[in-house]
Amino acid sequence: MINTHQYCDTCSDTLEDNSGCKYCAFSKASALYWFCDFNHDGQWGELYSIQSALGYRPGACERTIDGTNELTIETYRGLHRGTLKPADIAAEIARAYPKDDES
Repeated sequence: MINTHQYCDTCSDTLEDNSGCKYCAFSKASALYWFCDFNHDGQWGELYSIQSALGYRPGACERTIDGTNELTIETYRGLHRGTLKPADIAAEIARAYPKDDES
């Protein structure tokens, strides 16, 4: 079962570049976190570095991508297929959540 998640009116659950949408960036951060977690090659690798800098940490009961929303799953699939690049997704998330933004 997929959890429902509130998206902004303009993004509508797509993989488009939704740089300003915090709802979509959060979903993509979850996908990126799990992709990095399952695929990194140690603490000196690029994926480990991306995961460490991400700022996203799963909830206590979250052990995998299962049970997340559609955008998270589609983002994870895109990362796994290679059609989405981890560094690009990380940059998109950073634009939605600037370091000086506390929200």
